[in-house]
Amino acid sequence: IDLLIGTYTITDERKASYAISNPYYYDEVGFLVTKSKGFNKISDLDGKTIGVVQGSTTKAAIQEYGKAHHLTFNFVQLGSYPELAVSLYANRISAFSVDKSILTGYVSKKTTIINEGFNTQEYGIAAKKSNQEVIDYVNSLLDDWKADGSLQKLYDKYNLKPAKAENK
Repeated sequence: IDLLIGTYTITDERKASYAISNPYYYDEVGFLVTKSKGFNKISDLDGKTIGVVQGSTTKAAIQEYGKAHHLTFNFVQLGSYPELAVSLYANRISAFSVDKSILTGYVSKKTTIINEGFNTQEYGIAAKKSNQEVIDYVNSLLDDWKADGSLQKLYDKYNLKPAKAENK
């Protein structure tokens, strides 16, 4: 592939192996909950069961957050986001957790994303180290799209609410 564009978090390890653009989006771990349960903040989920995808870093991030805030959580790990959404609707879990941008695809009349989030991460566009010129071009496009409002229009269209960069 020439470019990887997705929910690709910029890390020092990845920067060592790939050419990566400047951040185009800041995301954070969030929680999708059923509105009728009345969960409005992360602490409302203390002692509850959280659904996460197998093999993701979300469980470890939530455990670290819980330890820092004196909260405990139980976990169910499933193979896909759709399975987690079904489990939420079936009341087998109290919340479905992953990056908020992913959760937006599962919001319905019965569910909502808790406003509070944590573990802010930067998303970038990646290429082979040898394709730095392509990434430089992508960065110039990102600068233009930020300046002319194109990126914000995309965020608005897909109901994306970027986390604040300074929460990193």
